[in-house]
Amino acid sequence: MLSFNGILNDVSDEIDRELSWRKKELNSLREELDNFSKNREEKEFSFFKRGSIALNYAHLEGGVKNLFIIYLKFLNKLFDNKILSIEKKI
Repeated sequence: MLSFNGILNDVSDEIDRELSWRKKELNSLREELDNFSKNREEKEFSFFKRGSIALNYAHLEGGVKNLFIIYLKFLNKLFDNKILSIEKKI
């Protein structure tokens, strides 16, 4: 049976991995956008900027979903290890 601190450390590690991966991907996208903007016409660059907005939104949506799943797993571990319980009182 895991302790609360053990479960919290595991969840914290998962959150850190998720956020660092997303941060790395978004930085790469920003660098690509900066590189693409050089030597391009405004029309081409505008098209790429609009596409990057959709990618940013997809990253936000995926990040929120994955963080919520990590949170639900955290709650499940707390219930499985009897750290939290829900009792129905009649």
